[in-house]
Amino acid sequence: MKITLLLLALIGLGLAACSDDGDNAATAPTTVSAALSNAQTQVNNIVPDSSSLTATAFMPRVAMTTEWTTTGNTYSLGGIFGASPRDFVRLMGDNTANSSLMYRLKQVIDNLCVFTIGLPSTNGIPDLSDPNTVTLTAALKAQMVSDCGVQLGDLPPDDTVVGYRVTDVSSETGSEYDRRVYFDLSGGTSYTDFFFLRINASVNRMAYMENGSNDSLALFEYDLATNTFKFEFSEVATTFTTHYRGILDANNDLGRFVAAVNNGDDTSTAVVSTQEGGGDELHVSYSFDDDANTNDFANGSSCVNSNDFSIATDNTETCGDITGNLAAAFTFDFITSITTGYVTGTSEGTSIQFTSLDNMLTANQAQ
Repeated sequence: MKITLLLLALIGLGLAACSDDGDNAATAPTTVSAALSNAQTQVNNIVPDSSSLTATAFMPRVAMTTEWTTTGNTYSLGGIFGASPRDFVRLMGDNTANSSLMYRLKQVIDNLCVFTIGLPSTNGIPDLSDPNTVTLTAALKAQMVSDCGVQLGDLPPDDTVVGYRVTDVSSETGSEYDRRVYFDLSGGTSYTDFFFLRINASVNRMAYMENGSNDSLALFEYDLATNTFKFEFSEVATTFTTHYRGILDANNDLGRFVAAVNNGDDTSTAVVSTQEGGGDELHVSYSFDDDANTNDFANGSSCVNSNDFSIATDNTETCGDITGNLAAAFTFDFITSITTGYVTGTSEGTSIQFTSLDNMLTANQAQ
């Protein structure tokens, strides 16, 4: 995924540090900055932060003990997406690895923060403007550093001009949003990157589309009525396609995410079930389909210690209060459905289709 506007500095993410007993309070933030902060916290609560773990190497329904920890089977997807089930799942929570789920979602959240911090706004929502420019003055860049946590040296030079446009889409038929914000980083009106938002006391909903060497779409939604947080991220690159989903059911302190990667004819899929704040264990199921060789691995399944990612109980879907799902339960066909046309076709009617921990494995892509 290309990084627009700046080379983002990573803010350290800590799963345990971001979760406390107050996370279950059903309060929807009503400004863009607060909604983004909430989204970052909730993503942390779904996806285990495993960046401190070493990157060691990870049949019909099988135990994972041997494959999980040995380096003997190096799958064709290779190191950037994990050379084993353990490495693949570990990588997803490592915000320092540029192929990880956490790294990509952090880029999106930081970009949204930087894009909105300099726009005129009312009650934290960008004002309508068609078209306009914003100049990245030294003072504005200092505010970006303070509010978004980016490093000053990673921002463009002083007085860089960015073109933008903000339109009202709330009355459009089928619209799931209130504002559409476009950007042209060259200062003109050739808008290629944009995002939609609806931020109120009932729902926080955002969609962010980047159109470049890689095409990507990220969606976040927090629903006050159901007290659930959801995200979906898709990327189409020259050599690979990725699709990630996550949901946190705050009423029951349970979360689930899926990470699916296709590189040519090879596909890796992991389904991870967690407790909010990490808990003592999480459930992992992993599958790998290697069309070129014989080192396939179907539905390896285990309870995993959240502190060191070792296997606590092998070959099971029951991990304390968590009931896991096999990787095969993720039946949505992301390989044929996630395309450049899908990503660039994002509109005001595009929203996340899944609503629960179960149907997030089968529901269609955002539409």
